[in-house]
Amino acid sequence: MQLGSLTWQIELTKRELAYQEHTVLHIHVLDAENMLLEQGVTVAHHKTQAELARTEIERKLFFNELDVSALYSENKLASLLDLGRTPVREALQALEQDEMLVIHPRKGVQFLSITAEQQLQLLEVRKQIEPICLRFAVMRSTSEQRREMLSLSRLIVQSAQDEDEVALLTNLQDIHRIITEATNNPYFHHALARVQSQSRRFWFANKDKADNLLCSRFHEAIMRSVAMGNEEEAIKQSAALLEHLTESAFGAPCCMEQLNSPEIPPAGRF
Repeated sequence: MQLGSLTWQIELTKRELAYQEHTVLHIHVLDAENMLLEQGVTVAHHKTQAELARTEIERKLFFNELDVSALYSENKLASLLDLGRTPVREALQALEQDEMLVIHPRKGVQFLSITAEQQLQLLEVRKQIEPICLRFAVMRSTSEQRREMLSLSRLIVQSAQDEDEVALLTNLQDIHRIITEATNNPYFHHALARVQSQSRRFWFANKDKADNLLCSRFHEAIMRSVAMGNEEEAIKQSAALLEHLTESAFGAPCCMEQLNSPEIPPAGRF
């Protein structure tokens, strides 16, 4: 009995020490975050007119305010956005490179739909590039960028809890932007901007309400990990997010319809 009691006391002590270590570590992380935020007020990213035009076109497309079966003139879009033709033209050219639309000369702009198959292809690319991007973001991010990451980690969860779809999209766009900016290598932006933009679009078109908070928690963890210099945790959370998005793409209604199509042979029959 005495030996058993001693063994139990040792085990209990180990658990208490482990808990205390975890608690202290958690407090230290929170202290570090608060100190980082207190070092200065996060400066908002000031967008150019072309960036504003692109963001607004994306928003209207994501929320079905633009008809993929219609053709839009440059003047019509400039009027809808309340912006000049030059920034709208620049935004359309950028979105055409991202394969979100096609510009038909003298006819108009046609917005393209996106499929589950495309999302799976996009995620294949993201799974290869984003871990490397996160690694360099941890290495090279400035204190100002880290403050913005911590701010965004809170904002995206808040927008999900408030069920504010517009704020959720804006925060997600900013999260993708700040990570590529933090690498201090413009080619990460070139490689990921079009992929992430299309991938965001599919997610918004097919997600449910529960997905808002779940994915926002993943992004919160990624932002906090990068800001705190925890490369391993950032990559781990990113991998979990991308795996969830992959599973969601397979379960999306458009994917299920495609899988149930008579053109696709049943499993095991080739």
